[in-house]
Amino acid sequence: MTQKRKLIFSDKMRIYVFSFSLLALLLLLFFFPIGNGRIACAALLLPAAVIASIFIKKRCIPSLRWRMVLLIMSVMGLLYITLYYLTGIVYGLYYALVRLSVSSFFNYILPIAVVIVASEVIRSVLLAQNIRAASAMAYLICFLAELLIGASFGGTKSFNQIADILGYTVFPAITSGVLYHYLSRRYGKYPNISYRLLT
Repeated sequence: MTQKRKLIFSDKMRIYVFSFSLLALLLLLFFFPIGNGRIACAALLLPAAVIASIFIKKRCIPSLRWRMVLLIMSVMGLLYITLYYLTGIVYGLYYALVRLSVSSFFNYILPIAVVIVASEVIRSVLLAQNIRAASAMAYLICFLAELLIGASFGGTKSFNQIADILGYTVFPAITSGVLYHYLSRRYGKYPNISYRLLT
């Protein structure tokens, strides 16, 4: 085996070990949550994103049109928010379930922002490898991260709770994950980060 093949093999092994380890830890968090699932997920993904950025080499460069796509996704996110609040004129406005406060900032806003940014960094790094297995693992990792933002199966006690998780979290995460995967592969992480942070 030549030196070049040895390097490629070691790079692939590093990718597989990182991906499977992270996926296994996220599965444990999802089915056996430790305290606040969002905070635990953020605490796991933040160092994972740093490790992926430093120790996994990128093999593809995003399209030069990523700035245009970033602008389009940002505008779409703002339009979504505008339309969402305009529906309040027709259906009525309600108090938010989570009110803005110091406690909600540290328990909801900051962990969710960290999970979004870190998961998109991990997705872009793994997709840049041009390896099918890495692409599949990136999808599953980001899918679980998105689920952990909203819910976990650890505290479910009835069929209605499971149905709510499936309807409000699982199915939207499946469909949106396909879009985020497509955009990240071609235009990098920034368009997804912008859209997801806004919405």
